[in-house]
Amino acid sequence: MNASAETPVVLRAPDAFASASLFTLLDFDGDLPAFWDLFLKAVASSLPARRLVLLRSYAGQPWHAFHQWPAETSGNADEARLIIQQLSRIPQDLRPGPVKIDNTGLPGLREGAFTVVFTPLPASPNTASAMVVVLNKETVGAQSLPMGLPPLLNLLADLPARWAQASAGRAPPASRPWSVGSEMVAESPSAGHPSHDFSAAQRLHDILQSCIRLGEETRFMKLAFSLCNDIAGRLEADRVSLGWIDGHYVKLMAMSQIEKFDRKSALARSLESAMEEAVDQEAVLVYPGPAGASSGFVVRAHETYAQDANVVALTSIPIGRGDAIEAVLTVESSRGALTEAQIWELRMLTQGLARALVDLRDRDRFWGIRLWEGLRKNAEGLLGAQHTGWKLLGTSVLLFLLATLVIPWSYRVDAAIAIRSKDLIFMPAPFDGYLKAAYVDVGDSVRPGDLLVELDTRDLTLEASMAQAEMLRYTREAEKAVATRNLAEMQISLARQQQAEARLGLIRFQLDNARVLAPYAGVVVEGELKKNLGSPVRKGDLLLKLTQSNETYLELEIDQADIHEIAKGTSGEFALVGRPEEKFSLVIDRIDPVAVTQEGRNVYLARAVVKDPPADWWRPGMAGTAKLDAGDHSLLWVMTHRTVRFLREMFWI
Repeated sequence: MNASAETPVVLRAPDAFASASLFTLLDFDGDLPAFWDLFLKAVASSLPARRLVLLRSYAGQPWHAFHQWPAETSGNADEARLIIQQLSRIPQDLRPGPVKIDNTGLPGLREGAFTVVFTPLPASPNTASAMVVVLNKETVGAQSLPMGLPPLLNLLADLPARWAQASAGRAPPASRPWSVGSEMVAESPSAGHPSHDFSAAQRLHDILQSCIRLGEETRFMKLAFSLCNDIAGRLEADRVSLGWIDGHYVKLMAMSQIEKFDRKSALARSLESAMEEAVDQEAVLVYPGPAGASSGFVVRAHETYAQDANVVALTSIPIGRGDAIEAVLTVESSRGALTEAQIWELRMLTQGLARALVDLRDRDRFWGIRLWEGLRKNAEGLLGAQHTGWKLLGTSVLLFLLATLVIPWSYRVDAAIAIRSKDLIFMPAPFDGYLKAAYVDVGDSVRPGDLLVELDTRDLTLEASMAQAEMLRYTREAEKAVATRNLAEMQISLARQQQAEARLGLIRFQLDNARVLAPYAGVVVEGELKKNLGSPVRKGDLLLKLTQSNETYLELEIDQADIHEIAKGTSGEFALVGRPEEKFSLVIDRIDPVAVTQEGRNVYLARAVVKDPPADWWRPGMAGTAKLDAGDHSLLWVMTHRTVRFLREMFWI
């Protein structure tokens, strides 16, 4: 049956028998494989474990299991291999201390049925060792790792180091690990046994019970005071103080049997200086040291405080989590300096509670301070010496983005242009006739009075002769009617004479206009007539288009997406397709209020005046591109405003 989220946490504390069985391992004189068998059985008696696995890795190689409990049998062979196979994927750079491994990363285990805890063991520089504990969630609970379990696992993981110490028959240097064979062990008391006031098993049992009991505290200050009072009672010390590292200094947090104290007093500051002395040297400092022996550590601040506070002996023990020192515990005693066994007990107790102290400290602090500390730690990682290439790249990108936000950039709107002429003359055929000659082609420049086109006048000449003959005949008939005194005939003849005279005048007018002349200097822009010589033309048919080249203007097509950036008086530059290397200045003179559709898009037509004098090679109808000044914007806006506008239109934001 799976445990629900409300299932109470049940953690079986080691009884005296279990503690005795663990402690008797220190006197075991067998070989290493036999020791691991006894060690795993003893751990199993102290924890509600389903399986225990010991992992090892040499020189960064993958994890491999070298011992497990229970031993592999035909009944559990598949399960054991599956668990070992999945646990071998755990990274080797996990922080020291028990770490809960999520079941979702171990598909071989039934999800929600087990809690997997990874506990590193002391190891040599080229070897990594760890103990993996698979706990039944039905026994431990479905919530997070219990507060009392990490200290217990820390103490259990230290037993191989103590056994190796006892086997070697010598004590390792203070604050430094040492190895026996292929196993790496941690520091232990030089005597190899606790004080003679209690039995060895009972002392170990007391340490485990204290870790479990203190680890159940839910507030940092309460845990700090309880820890100081517990140690003061255990060692019969005069006073036990806990200082916490705050920035580059140590801040006094708690003192045994004293709830309120003046942190600004001279004595408190002297005690903080002694604690900082232990932090700076990252070692346990004892004052006074052994007679006639030199520890190699500086204890001047300890000596000063001992004299100011009239203290006989003073011991400061750094408390750390991993490689970082978080706090300092200072014990003042009138009975003399602590023994190495007592110092070892304090280190075991504080090591087991280090994670709980740090977690509760972080959780109880003001949320703004927690946020600031998180930012500060991240900043330290960013400003460190690691990952220089990535940091350089990130800094370059950040500087570039800042530059694009700060540097002003001239934004210009693109627009298509064409040269237009102010005066454009359409020259049609003056009368019905035939095209006799064409003297110009499209693009030719003409001067005033130049002959452009000539129509055939032979038919008009004949008609003029006929009209003149009719006019003469009607004149004679009128004279005859006058002679015969026939008034009516005279009037009719005179009218016909006038009609013939008018017709003759029209024909003569057409003859005079049969030669089409240029009214002013300009350029022929339309009318290829040489290929149509002899073809008939009707009155009003377009023969030529003539435009002036000295009075021109620019017609611009501005897209509707950019029209709001342009106003009358906006200046800019333009270049024509034929000579894009030559730039000319312009000024917007007029913008049409209504858009027109050209090639499937809406544009506004604008007229611009050219500031520079027109070039000789300009021709009406030439096209190009204009750049219109639309003010200064940030470089980032210039590069992204079109994309932002597109996204806003698409997602309606």
